[in-house]
Formats: sequence, C-alpha cells, structure tokens
Amino acid sequence: GCAALVSVKGNTEYAYCTGMANIELEVPVKIEHKFRIGSITKQFTAIGIMILEERGELDVNDSIQKYIPTFPVKKYTVTIEHLLTHTSGIKSYTTPEIMNEDFMRLYHHPDSLVNSFSEFPLEFEPGSEFSYSNSGYHLLGLIIEAASGVNYSSFIKKEIFDKAGMKDSRTDSNKEIIKNRISGYDPFFGPVNAQYIDMSIPYSAGNILSTVSDLNLWYKALFNYEIVKKETLTKAHTPYQLSSGEMSSYAYG
Repeated sequence: GCAALVSVKGNTEYAYCTGMANIELEVPVKIEHKFRIGSITKQFTAIGIMILEERGELDVNDSIQKYIPTFPVKKYTVTIEHLLTHTSGIKSYTTPEIMNEDFMRLYHHPDSLVNSFSEFPLEFEPGSEFSYSNSGYHLLGLIIEAASGVNYSSFIKKEIFDKAGMKDSRTDSNKEIIKNRISGYDPFFGPVNAQYIDMSIPYSAGNILSTVSDLNLWYKALFNYEIVKKETLTKAHTPYQLSSGEMSSYAYG
C-alpha cells in the first residue's frame, strides 16, 4: 500500500492512496494511516539537536563524551556534528556482523544498545569521509536526552510534533495499541509479512510513525521557521565539507 501527498507552499494540492494497509484483512490504505517512516526520523533528530543549540544547551562542535561520558574515547575526537553528518567513523550497528536476527527481535535499552558498537575502533578519521551510520543517530538521541533532561519521545513530541500540529505522529512501540498504524510487508519475497524488529532498536535513527498529512505540516512549520530560526535551518541544510575540501552530499539529517 501507498499514500502520497503533494503540496504547494504547505497547501495540499493532491492526495492519493492505493493498495492495502492490511492484506489479510483486505483493509485499503487511507490518508490517515500511520506508516513507519524509517530514516526520515533522522530529520526530526537533527532538528532536535538544532533546537538545543539555539537554546545554548549544546554546541555541535562539542565532543560526544560531554553528553555521553561512558562512550569510549577514540584515537580522534568525535563531535556532535560528525554524528549529524555521518562522518564520525563510528561503526553502524545495522551492519550484518552486529544486527543478526536474534538481535533484531530483542528489546534493547538505548544505553545498552550502545554497547553493541562502542568498542569497535573508528573506521576512519572523523570528518574525512562520509559513511552512513545509524549508530551516530542513535547517539544523537541520547545526547538530546542528556542535554534536555527528558526522554527522546517526549522531547520530539513537545518541541516538534505539538508545535507543528502533528497529532498523528509519534515514536513507535511494539507493545502499545496505536490507532491507524498499518501493517508492514517485505515486497521482495511475495509480498510477505515484514520480519519482526523490536522498535527499541531504530530509536532516534528510525522509529517514528507518521502520515503524509502530518509530514506536510512538518515541512510547512519548518520552512515557516516555526521550529528553528532561518539561519539555523540554513546551517542544517548546508552540505558538510570533508577535511579534504570535498563537499559531502549530506548535511544534518
């Protein structure tokens, strides 16, 4: 199933749904259905960091140990900006050698999940290369919690969802009954029901649920500078310059 929405300056011009939200029960997709948005979550995490920087509660040039003192010190300093731009060199916990089937099915507290990747050496000097790392965005969630004093879900709800009027967005949970959450499928083998993954694992790297209508509200609020200032958003959208002088194709989330 699929839901699509096109807007111009925040005003919906076109909305369309097709396919099934639940194949077994023959329930068609509706515009109000909540999808897992995966790594689009990283946009919210990155702006959460920028909100805290605007308030003076952190600086993207701070080392990560300032907020996560238990994270092992590496050969080189790793900063918050390195995490935001996937240039930290920290090994992603979603690599096959870490995330096997058993790992995916078990609950992991955000602090304990760090142990799965924290002892690996850096894969390169921070700032020198781009390498997509879910570990980096997991650490950013912990930094948001340390700097703000509240848990990640509560922070994102209060500082982003509520301000943008996003009433149908939230972090996912395997245990809770969530109205209008749709089923997941793997299209490559059927389709078949998607493999179970405990939603503690994606955390601040990918566990948000949302609707196309809510995502439209997000972009409208963001580009009306209701969430962060214009200069802050410009900073978040500026591609990162690697230490070689080459420009990355990625900015902050």
